[in-house]
Amino acid sequence: MPENYVEEVVDEWLRIQGYITMRNVPFWRPRGQYRKQAAWGDVDIVAVKGDEVLLIECKEFLGTKKISDLTKELVLHFKEAEDVFLGRVKNPYGVPAPDISGKRIKRLLIAAAPKNVDSYKQALEPYQIEVIHFRSILSNLISHLKKHIKPWQIVGKYGPMARLLIALIQYGVI
Repeated sequence: MPENYVEEVVDEWLRIQGYITMRNVPFWRPRGQYRKQAAWGDVDIVAVKGDEVLLIECKEFLGTKKISDLTKELVLHFKEAEDVFLGRVKNPYGVPAPDISGKRIKRLLIAAAPKNVDSYKQALEPYQIEVIHFRSILSNLISHLKKHIKPWQIVGKYGPMARLLIALIQYGVI
């Protein structure tokens, strides 16, 4: 499956801030009140630093569903993920899940395209889901790289997306 550029940039941003990250972390979504058939789901990024864990969903575009429908979907998605990651539900077939017991959990939606990001913030805030526009993360990452990378420095410790941004900075494109 092709990589999601939003996930790539967010992952770089988190690692630079000292988080340990895991991408596309699978969890079991059992059948029940909200689902006729059990299915697998995944959290785009799970990031851990100290006693904090971030559960992050990254979206390139949010225009295909009503905000109320997306809100219900995300609330359930995070709840089911947390049930597995806190050990209340087991992943089948021996698939491991991170143990986030005893950690402060923060839920984030990072979205690249919505013009009405404030509407998403208002809808998701009551469910403790923070909405961050991708533009602010990208801006923070570029500012960090501009500040900490010397001209033509070897940048092997960074991932491919950060190295691309560094090249764009060094060539004066951004």
